Amino acid sequence: MGKLKKTILNTAAKIYFALSHSPLRQEEHLDPEGESAATEGMPALLRRAAAEGAVLLKNDGVLPITKRIALFGRAQADTFYVGYGSGGDVIKPYRVSILDGLEKALPLVTSLSEAYREFSKKFPIERGGWGFWPHSYPEMPVSEELAKTARRETDTAVVVLGRAAGEEMDNLPSRGSYLLSEEEENMLALVIKTFPRVAVVLNIGSPVDLSWLERYKVNAVLVVWQGGMETGNACADLLTGKVSPSGKLTDTFARAYADYPSSAFRGGKKVVYGEDIFVGYRHFETKAREKVLFPFGFGLSYTTFSISARYEEKKVIFSVTNTGNTFGREVVQVYVQKPTGELENPARELVAFHKTKLLAPNETEHHELLLDERAFASFDGTRGGFVKLKGEYRIFCGSDVRSAQEIGAFSSEEVLVQPTKPLTYTVPLPSELPVSDRKISFSDVKEGRASVGEFVSAFSDEELEAISYGAIVMNSPLGADGNAGVMGGVTESLRGRGIPPITMTDGPSGIRLNTSSSLLPCATLLGCTFDPSLVEKIYRAVGQEMKERGSRVLLAPAMNLHRDPLCGRNFEYYSEDPYLTGKLAAAAVRGVQSVGVSACPKHFCCNNREEDRNRSDSRLSERALRELYLRGFEICVKEGKPHFLMTSYNKINGVYAHYNAALVRGILRGEWGFDGCVVTDWWMKKGSCPQSGKRKNNEARVYAGVNVLMPGGGYVIKRYQHGGVKKKLGKKGHLTRAELQKNACEILAGILKTEENS
Repeated sequence: MGKLKKTILNTAAKIYFALSHSPLRQEEHLDPEGESAATEGMPALLRRAAAEGAVLLKNDGVLPITKRIALFGRAQADTFYVGYGSGGDVIKPYRVSILDGLEKALPLVTSLSEAYREFSKKFPIERGGWGFWPHSYPEMPVSEELAKTARRETDTAVVVLGRAAGEEMDNLPSRGSYLLSEEEENMLALVIKTFPRVAVVLNIGSPVDLSWLERYKVNAVLVVWQGGMETGNACADLLTGKVSPSGKLTDTFARAYADYPSSAFRGGKKVVYGEDIFVGYRHFETKAREKVLFPFGFGLSYTTFSISARYEEKKVIFSVTNTGNTFGREVVQVYVQKPTGELENPARELVAFHKTKLLAPNETEHHELLLDERAFASFDGTRGGFVKLKGEYRIFCGSDVRSAQEIGAFSSEEVLVQPTKPLTYTVPLPSELPVSDRKISFSDVKEGRASVGEFVSAFSDEELEAISYGAIVMNSPLGADGNAGVMGGVTESLRGRGIPPITMTDGPSGIRLNTSSSLLPCATLLGCTFDPSLVEKIYRAVGQEMKERGSRVLLAPAMNLHRDPLCGRNFEYYSEDPYLTGKLAAAAVRGVQSVGVSACPKHFCCNNREEDRNRSDSRLSERALRELYLRGFEICVKEGKPHFLMTSYNKINGVYAHYNAALVRGILRGEWGFDGCVVTDWWMKKGSCPQSGKRKNNEARVYAGVNVLMPGGGYVIKRYQHGGVKKKLGKKGHLTRAELQKNACEILAGILKTEENS
């Protein structure tokens, strides 16, 4: 395909997706309702979270600040609160810019701040259409005269730099995106030349180039990420010392984009994961330590800590003491170095972590962390699964991956820790359910008077097929206004049996409906808190908002890995590390589901870029798949027990995720014991899987265990045709009634879970 033709088709696809995926949403034209309209308790909770996840990368004593500052950078007024697309497009009750937050907390050089406000009004943001949003905003030109005028009032400057990307729009390895724009670099150079004390605030959703720190003398760097609706207040709390930074990096910041191993395999529909298991710090700490600016797990504080630790049998026992002069929290991180031989292993792998309470000066906290057998296991398909290899295991403990010190070691003989199914898994065919002679309603099932199987046995072929589709359109009239889609009781016949329509809403940063809801900090920031209990508390509050607004299923948490810093949806995801991702995602699921609604983790799996996301094919080894890209989902499913799960757009080794029986039936359901409902991402491509035989498209989807096509309509109606499955039902090599019955039972299992406390 020619480059021009491809560009035209991609643009047309984005325009179609925008029209269908954002039915009524024009958030930038809505007047904020104000803090009085916010859910009670949410402002304080989100302000705390936004501060807890900020990461202090450098500080030579400039921070905290107690005097007047000169505030530079357009993002002070036009702050990035979250990334773009379905994962960030939340109608929020209010938003606090960095400028608004700081002017309430510190004296500012008023003339400078007003100049930025006026510039912002005179040159409003051109947001663009779906997938064409700006990565950064044009900077206000700063003259030497303006800088010198500000210098007469203070010797301290703060420069705010902002970035965003989003759904269907990756970051770019160019100026104004991953790199500084020319305007930003000129501004930064002038500010450093004019002011003796300079702090930089990074308002970003994922790692950006920081190599300029080796060219310019900056006194402090604070990453506040995209902090949601409380971004400005949290930034003020941090800069003034009201809160001591305690966030830790969930990604490695390398010296250059080319230093990330994934950069060598960028572009093309076939996405080759040539770096295998050596992603992020697994690569850098093993093969390229000199290319790291800031290591995984790194983060400074306004105080200091000492960590004393020892390793006993599968247990790390440690004490943390605040050795400084102010209150603060520390994150203790435990890493293992496994033996190498036939299988190469990274120099470090995160296997446990703990965030302390707020410690006063000279206060000590004692704690211990248990390590399970999987912490020491490597995947080896030739040996049948996860194996604890023969050799020496070294345990490290500290405040980041680079500074962690060895605290113990042990030797082991080879042990098979967890057997797995081969990826050639064939789905066993179920038997048709015997027809019950009872007249059963869904309420009978809910109240335990009948089984799901008895209920489903009476479904007609039309009903069995209908329940496997969503309600055709987004913002379905069957659900809350602005819903992402509705599933379950999507026809009169199904509703007549008592099956309710189930409203599904985005997403990771808050509830995406046509009413205001709390805008959370981006997931990268929440990851940097290293605090599952805080994440659980936040999503419990989101669950309460869901109940109040009529949503039953939250399409979150999003939990793909930060394989590459350019992925546009990294702001929705937590980390480059699967263990940390899984623990935080499980906490989010527990929080949502603790109040009687449901979570739907996504995107299962290997959705690590946005370019050609529904055409791309992720090619990787089974070891990389098992140890990295499935590991977080495994932890989330086993510990969080989500009621729903969403597949990804892309292919995995040649098979689309929504047709991938080996992944869904074999691993998700067979190995991990997932017993809820699996849905597609919105609008899927045609296809099949090697094991499905003549079953194509929706037949293959049902065979693979992906229960519901969402949203069930749009161009999919013409492509798949409701009724298409029924026409071939029972024919040789095609879907059987028994398979559709099993599919309906799995759908109702998810609905039952979210209806338990309704």
